[in-house]
Amino acid sequence: MAATVRILGIDPGSRVTGFGVIDVRGRDHFYVASGCIKTPADAPLADRIAVIVRHIGEVVAVYKPQQAAVEQVFVNVNPAST
Repeated sequence: MAATVRILGIDPGSRVTGFGVIDVRGRDHFYVASGCIKTPADAPLADRIAVIVRHIGEVVAVYKPQQAAVEQVFVNVNPAST
């Protein structure tokens, strides 16, 4: 029997960061969890990043993924609007 690998996927965003956790065993994929981390739009960027880091840390502590994938970050033409 193939070993199970737990993977955390992250869709980064400064206002909403999404995450998903799956288990992969051989060719089979199993949903474990998913969610969104929402930050206050009026908060300074550093504060929003701190919220995201704290919550991703909690997700890692709870689900203990062996691997992670992060979607490439997109920056708007006007980075101040991020």
